[in-house]
Amino acid sequence: MKEFLTKVGSPVGLHARPASLFAKAAKESGCRVSLAKVSEDGTESPLVDGVSLLKIMALGIKWQQLLRYKQLWKAPSINFS
Repeated sequence: MKEFLTKVGSPVGLHARPASLFAKAAKESGCRVSLAKVSEDGTESPLVDGVSLLKIMALGIKWQQLLRYKQLWKAPSINFS
């Protein structure tokens, strides 16, 4: 598992284009990726699925806002036959 906090550097936040690029990269990674918005007072939104463009945009993440990134590795499939 990989988890960290980061600030959004895109001037438009995670709106349409940046959010779609993020969702596409998350999907292509093959891992389970989640995001949560962290407010100035430290409270966090619930984690949302990082491959869902609509869920990312619904977070309303603005420029320089803190967000939590969480990635769970996808277990490799092993064929024992």
